[in-house]
Amino acid sequence: GTLVESKRALEYARKHSDATTRVYGTVGVHPTRCNEFFGDNENEEEEMIQNHIRKLIDIAKYGMSDGTIVMVGELGLDYDRLQFC
Repeated sequence: GTLVESKRALEYARKHSDATTRVYGTVGVHPTRCNEFFGDNENEEEEMIQNHIRKLIDIAKYGMSDGTIVMVGELGLDYDRLQFC
């Protein structure tokens, strides 16, 4: 998944939940999406990573406030798929 997909999961879960049916979502970024963090230099990349993480945390907290987000998905490294980075 991506940051955008995490936002969509939250929106989808909230839209399709009602009094009889509850839909839940997760927040996370798949390791193969590491190209979203590339900048022009190391400092810029570090800033991009920190900003991305802050946004994920914000989505998670917002979704957890009403129980819609119940889990953090993939976050980490995937050394089997380095071709994506």
